[in-house]
Amino acid sequence: MTMPVVGALLALVLLSPLLAAIALAVKLTSPGPVLYRQQRMSLDGTLFEMLKFRSMRADAEAETGAMRLEREPVELESLVREVVALYELVAEESRIEVGVAAEEGLAVPVDRGRMRRVLANLLDNAIKYSEPGGSISLRIGGDDRSVRIEVADTGLGIPERDLGRIFERFYRVDRARSRSQGGTGLGLSIVKHMVQNLGGEIQVKSQLGRGSTFSFTLPRPA
Repeated sequence: MTMPVVGALLALVLLSPLLAAIALAVKLTSPGPVLYRQQRMSLDGTLFEMLKFRSMRADAEAETGAMRLEREPVELESLVREVVALYELVAEESRIEVGVAAEEGLAVPVDRGRMRRVLANLLDNAIKYSEPGGSISLRIGGDDRSVRIEVADTGLGIPERDLGRIFERFYRVDRARSRSQGGTGLGLSIVKHMVQNLGGEIQVKSQLGRGSTFSFTLPRPA
């Protein structure tokens, strides 16, 4: 199975406990990366259609405010490391180093599942648009009023002309590369609306050929 399909599978895993269980079973029963690749589920275009449908529904819910949030105190470092672990093999096979730097004990009341989806989308994009030998850093910090999460990569970067549109639905900076990497073009739109529903704001800084940094803030309870 190719890396684009694996990325799509991981995105679905975040929405489906059954797929998560299947993926975990495959990983636990595979003695090494080669057999792990051979034993992955055989997925075709149907998976991408399923992902696109679910993504469009999630985006519509987030954009209209109809998304149901189940807030609970979430310790951010543990959640970030959980998402990084999910993408460990994908990053390893892409020869991309992923690191986490976090202030201890930072927690905010958020919907854990939605927050996991935001982080996974940003990490998936960072891996997808980084070259072998690159690196990705996830950083968590904050103060008394808010927490800040950054996902920074040393990847391809985004042309300045595209920065104002990358959170639009279906917008793709490099259409040829996007087609080869898979995906629906909805990821960043969903991320933006989910962050806003959680009470935060997201922004991006990028330099072509040097990489991108996506960062968002979330309010802390008074």
